[in-house]
Amino acid sequence: MATNTCLETYRHHAFLVIGVFFLFASCCLQLVSTQAFAQERGSMRGKVIDSATKEGLVGVNVIIKGTYYGATTDLEGNYEIKNVSHGI
Repeated sequence: MATNTCLETYRHHAFLVIGVFFLFASCCLQLVSTQAFAQERGSMRGKVIDSATKEGLVGVNVIIKGTYYGATTDLEGNYEIKNVSHGI
C-alpha cells in the first residue's frame, strides 16, 4: 500500500511539473509570435476636391482598395485613415 501511495504522489507531481512547463512554454511562444508579427502602423491623410472648383467635397467615402480600411471626408474634404499597416 505504501508503494502505491508513493507512486501516485510521484505521478501527481510529475503531471504538475509537466503542466507548468507547458503553460510556461505556451506563454513564451505567444510572446515571441506576437513580437514577430507586430508591425508598425500609421495613418493616411488627404483631401478630396472637386476638379473644377478645387473645393473640398463633403461626405466622400475613401477606402483603401482590397481592405476594409476607410474614412469619410469632413466639411472641408479632409480625411484620415488610422491604424494602417505600412506598405498598404
